[in-house]
Amino acid sequence: MKTLLMALVTMSLSVNYAQTFNIDTDAAVVNFNYLSEETTGTITNVTATIKLNLLDLATSKIEGKADVNSLSTGNPARDKHLKSKTYFNVGEFPIIKFTSNSIKLVGDHYEASGTINMKGFTKPVVFTIMVSGETLTLTTSIFADDFGLAIKKGKETSVVEIEVVLPASK
Repeated sequence: MKTLLMALVTMSLSVNYAQTFNIDTDAAVVNFNYLSEETTGTITNVTATIKLNLLDLATSKIEGKADVNSLSTGNPARDKHLKSKTYFNVGEFPIIKFTSNSIKLVGDHYEASGTINMKGFTKPVVFTIMVSGETLTLTTSIFADDFGLAIKKGKETSVVEIEVVLPASK
């Protein structure tokens, strides 16, 4: 009886802790803040697949894409310039992609290590993941200079804070 009870508890935990999140793509958004330029904006055409297994994080995976054509800073002239060949070059590189290669628990939050592919550059990145209700929020900072997007030369002037908000259902 004790073995049966333990098996049922384990099965219950694995059902409750292995989750695939269905992202509400109409409400998903990437917010960005290019610090040295005091420029904020959004990318709204976001899709993601998130599979979390809290009992075995090694089997967890996050993949996401954002369509740079939906970039908006609230200034149409600046948006057009950012989408041009000088910066994002959306004609050739319309999609920003993130793929995790590991997810781990760090204190009270999770971290997803992986790569961002943007404008033909692939660079490592670590996102902090916070879960609040049915919304996952991923945050990180990158250097625009690493992706050929810097306004001014030099990494120290190209810090961009990124927040990905993913309303989801399990």
